[in-house]
Amino acid sequence: SRLNLRFTNNDYTHTEAHSAEEAGTRFVVDSYEGRVELAQQDGVGLDGVGGLQFGKRRFSALGEEVFVPPVDTSSVGAFLTTEYDFDGFDLESGVRFERVRHETRTAKSTSFSAMSASIGVVVNPGTMLVGIHGGYSARAPVAEELFSNGPHLVTGSFEIGDPNLDVESAWHGSATLTWSGNRAMLTGTAYVTAFRNYIHAFADGTIEDDLPVVRYGQADALLRGFDLAANVTVAEFDGGSAALTFLADAVAARVDATGNDRLPRLPPARLGIGLTVERGQFDAKLDYLRTFKQNKPAEFELPTDAYGDLRLHLALDHVVGGARVRMFLQGRNLTDEEQRHHTSFIKDLAPAPGRTWVIGVETAF
Repeated sequence: SRLNLRFTNNDYTHTEAHSAEEAGTRFVVDSYEGRVELAQQDGVGLDGVGGLQFGKRRFSALGEEVFVPPVDTSSVGAFLTTEYDFDGFDLESGVRFERVRHETRTAKSTSFSAMSASIGVVVNPGTMLVGIHGGYSARAPVAEELFSNGPHLVTGSFEIGDPNLDVESAWHGSATLTWSGNRAMLTGTAYVTAFRNYIHAFADGTIEDDLPVVRYGQADALLRGFDLAANVTVAEFDGGSAALTFLADAVAARVDATGNDRLPRLPPARLGIGLTVERGQFDAKLDYLRTFKQNKPAEFELPTDAYGDLRLHLALDHVVGGARVRMFLQGRNLTDEEQRHHTSFIKDLAPAPGRTWVIGVETAF
């Protein structure tokens, strides 16, 4: 029923400067990506999309502190997704095969094949929606994981890749429950992922060029987590409404590695509440997100304290000559708390920004 074609080209350069007078490493990426899709809608409940995706990426780093050699990466993948509407439930499935090749300028090359497949059932009995999904996925290592060997000042580490890395694979399972009422909605998802040859960067406790060494390696890993979200309309008035929002999420991980079995840079649990008011062309949001402490760090990793993030968003929409114009004001970290993201390589050196105000205009036409 439909043919979709897409092609993108990216010519990108950035320089990691030591100071205003001294430039550091210059990174250059020249890449393209194409995608061809054939979509089917047969009118009796079967929808599907099949296609081909291909691309090439030329990466190089120039300067005194190069940690990755020039690498050309090419990939091609074929995929098919389907959704069939049965009487009382939907059946979803997908499959993808991908071939990836990395080649350095020293004529060293490595190739990977990755296969992924998934299946899921969605049932919608009245005001509830229940979804159960399972699948197998695989991912080829990227060039940085394979060939890094040098100081990477942005992450404040001496990164060492492993050219012998294998394909990372995982079995996934998740269950989602959504309930909708006249003035409220609740969604919860629980998931588990069992990795084989999980690729991750970990500190080994040594120092090179006055920087801590971070190595890429593989180990089996198990991740478990949940996400909760709720929305409750607390007031309705002429031309608008007010609603409370809630969210919570947490993830636990275990790595099958000698010594510390904790995953590096694992995000801590979060809990949030917000108020949204909409009336005509105006909307306002006030959100507070509490990120709890991470006191179970990986080996050679420091714990992270809890912090809060209070945010304000005000927006006013106008229609000008057929175009939608939105003027907005955003306030972030309004309490000016010290925020150190546990997922960051440099959390111990640099916290996240303090109180920040952003004012802007955006348009769509």
